[in-house]
Amino acid sequence: MLGRVPALLVALWVVTTQLCENCAPTTPTSNGSDSAETRAELERAKLLFENGRIDHALPILRRSLQLSPHNAEAHFLLGAAAQARSNISAALDWYAKALALNPTLYGAHYNTGLIYRHAKRPKLARASFNAALALRPTCALSQNNIGLMHYFEANHTAAVRWFRRALATAANSHVGEPKRGNATVAEVHFNLGVCLARLGQVLNAADAYAAAMKAAELAHGEDDIWVSAAMNLATLCTFVVDCQ
Repeated sequence: MLGRVPALLVALWVVTTQLCENCAPTTPTSNGSDSAETRAELERAKLLFENGRIDHALPILRRSLQLSPHNAEAHFLLGAAAQARSNISAALDWYAKALALNPTLYGAHYNTGLIYRHAKRPKLARASFNAALALRPTCALSQNNIGLMHYFEANHTAAVRWFRRALATAANSHVGEPKRGNATVAEVHFNLGVCLARLGQVLNAADAYAAAMKAAELAHGEDDIWVSAAMNLATLCTFVVDCQ
């Protein structure tokens, strides 16, 4: 081990861990028992939501609930709308109601995990991400987030295992979506680099940062990760030289 790793590594990691929200999980499908009118309303609301027109989607979602009060998808989308508006308490309430109606809603588990992650409540976040992962066992995003929660708890060895597991599945997570897949790979490589550096595995950390830079270039538009990885790589090189 080459001594204490510079604090810059952790500071940059905190910034880049926020990028995974841009890779939002897909929304659940409608319940087959709902009326054709409800399904049509939900499809309209989802289209508006995906185009950032949340204010226009909200009245449609509320109307969908009036038509089908037990529709889990409507509850989920209302939770996502509340989360997008930073109304965290309401988002958690809507997600809880959605999961009570349908415990297999991957998005509700995943988004709940994101909320607890940002609230720095790693145990609750990890429970939600584990539930999401149980529904989609090869989801690199959930695996990456579980790794982050172990990192928050200073369990760097466990974090490394989860980041490597995420990398093993990330290439297949977004088949037909190379930009999105490379963005995920870039983030996981970066997080792996931070953990390896914390464990004193400087050369392995340098390799992880280099891989993050390469994946960020392939993703196009992931400049924040590229810059952060480049800065951390330069810091490691300086650190190694100083220790010699």
